[in-house]
Amino acid sequence: MLNHYIELLSLFRRKILKTALFSAGAALVLSLLLLKEMPIYESSVTMNMQPSQEDLRFNSAFLGVSQFNPATIIAQSHIERLLSRPVAGRAIDILVSQNDGNMPSDPPSVIGKLRKAVFRWLRILNSGYFVDLPEREQYISDLISASNIEIVEGSYILQASVSYTDPVIAAAAANALAQAYIEAAQEELSRDAARVDDALKAVQEDEEAKLALLLEERWSLEKQLGVSSLAAERSYRQDNRSAARHALEEANVVLLERESQLEALVAAIAREGDAGISRQLRQDLVKIRGALASARVRQAQRQDNLDAAEQALQDLGQAQEAFVAVDQRIADTRTELADLQERRIQTELARNAQLSQVRIISAAEPAVYPKFPMVMFNTVVGFIVGSLVMLVPIFASDVLGTRLRTSEDVRAIFGARSLPRLTPALLSAAKSVVKRDRAATPALRAFAEQVGHRLAVEGSGRWPTDTLYVTTQGASANANDLQLVMQAVVKILGRKNAQGEPLPVTALLPVSQISDWSALSRHHLVIGLASGGTNEAEVIGLAGGAQVSENGRSPSTFAMLLT
Repeated sequence: MLNHYIELLSLFRRKILKTALFSAGAALVLSLLLLKEMPIYESSVTMNMQPSQEDLRFNSAFLGVSQFNPATIIAQSHIERLLSRPVAGRAIDILVSQNDGNMPSDPPSVIGKLRKAVFRWLRILNSGYFVDLPEREQYISDLISASNIEIVEGSYILQASVSYTDPVIAAAAANALAQAYIEAAQEELSRDAARVDDALKAVQEDEEAKLALLLEERWSLEKQLGVSSLAAERSYRQDNRSAARHALEEANVVLLERESQLEALVAAIAREGDAGISRQLRQDLVKIRGALASARVRQAQRQDNLDAAEQALQDLGQAQEAFVAVDQRIADTRTELADLQERRIQTELARNAQLSQVRIISAAEPAVYPKFPMVMFNTVVGFIVGSLVMLVPIFASDVLGTRLRTSEDVRAIFGARSLPRLTPALLSAAKSVVKRDRAATPALRAFAEQVGHRLAVEGSGRWPTDTLYVTTQGASANANDLQLVMQAVVKILGRKNAQGEPLPVTALLPVSQISDWSALSRHHLVIGLASGGTNEAEVIGLAGGAQVSENGRSPSTFAMLLT
C-alpha cells in the first residue's frame, strides 16, 4: 500500500509541485504587499495583579477542593475587566490627552479601506443593515479588537498586547490600556474602601453611644448603693466583720470569766462561817453579778455588730452581681470598639497596600519588527497548503475512482503477469539503445531483466520464438513507444527467433480495435495500460482470458503500466 501511494505521488508530482509553487508565490506576493501597505506591529506591557488576602480566601472558599487554580480565576477576572469598554474608553481618553486632544492614527491605506468595505458589506448581508458608530465608540471597538491579554501560567503576571500598523501608536496604546486599568482599579478600590470605612465608622459610633449609656448606668448604680469601688468596699466590710468577730470573742471570754467568778463566790459564801467574811463576799457577789450582766450586754452588742457586718457583706454581694453585669457589658463594648478601630486601621493599610498591588512591571516599547506578515513563514505555509489542496483530489479520485493509476492496481488484476512500470526515463533510455545504439543504463538493464524473467516464467515457461506482440489499452497509450521499449529489452537480453535473428516485436492496433485474436493464439502479448486512462472493468476481461480466438486458444497476456 505504501508503494502504491509513493508511486501515485510520483505520477502527479508535476501537478503537485506546480500547485504548491503557485500557492507559495501567491502567499509571497500577498505577504510582500501587506508588509509594504499594512504591516502589523505588536507592543506588550507586563503588569502584576497581586490579589489581597481577602480575595485569596474568598476564591479558595468559593472553589473548595477542585482542580482549578485560584490564581487563574483571579487573573481571568482581571482579563475580562481589562477588555471591558469602560477601561478601553479611559485608555482612549489617555491617548487623546497625550496627543494634544487628537487621536493618534495613520492615514488609511488602500487595503484598510478595502477591509472596511468588505466588513461593511458582510454586515449588511448578515444583518440587513450597517450602523456607523460614533468616532469615539469606533476607537474603543478597534482598541478592544486589537488587544490581547495573556496569563503567565501559575502567577499573577498579565501581558497586555496591542497590535497596530504604527509601532509607536501600538506601544502608546498598550501603555494607555494598562494605565487606564490601574486607575480604574484604584478608583473602584477607593470607593469600596470608603464604603467599608463609612460602615465601620457608623458601627463604631453606635458602640461609643452604647458605652456612654453603660458608664452612666454604672455611675447611677454607684450613687444608688453608695459604692464607688467594690474591691475597696468589700475589703472595708470584711475588716469590719473581722473586728466584730474579734470583739465578740473577747466579750465571750470576759463573760466566761465573770460566770466563773460568780460560781466561785457562791461556793465560797456557802462554805464560809464567819459573818464578816461572808458579808464581804456577798458584796463582791453583787459586784460580780453586775459585771456579769454588763458582760452579757456587751456580748449581745458584739453579736449584733457581727450580724450587721455579715449582712453588709451579703448586701455587697448582691450589689456586686449588678456591678459585674454592667462591668461585663462595658468590657464587651470596649473590646468591640477596639476591634472596630483595629479593622479601620487594617482597612486603611490594606487600601494603601492594594493601591500599589496593581502596577506595571515593564512598559511597552515600540516594536522593531512587524508581527505580521511573516513573509518566509507565509510562503512555506502557502507551499504546504497548495500541496495539500492538490493532494486531496488526487487521493479522493484514487479512493473513489476505478481507473488504474499505479503498478499496484495492475498487479491486483494481472497478478504475476504484471510487468514493471514504464517511466519516461526508461522510454528515453530505450530510444537511445534502439535508435542510437548506445549502452543501456543500469535502470533500463534492471527493467529488461525483470521483464524477461516475467515473460519466461509466466509465458508457458519459455520466451517467444517467433514474434512478440504489443498493444495498448487507453486513449493516451502509444503502442509505438511500447514497441520500442520491448525492442530494447530484446536487444539487451539478446533474444533470438528460430532463425537466429533478433526477436521481432510487432505493434498491433489498440485492444478495442482487435476483432480476431486467432493470429495471436500461442503467442506472447504485452498490453500497455495508460495510467489514469484505463478503467478496471476494461482490463479485468483481458486478465481473465477474454480475448479467446476461434480455435479456443488465447495468447499469453502480460500488462505494463505506461506513465
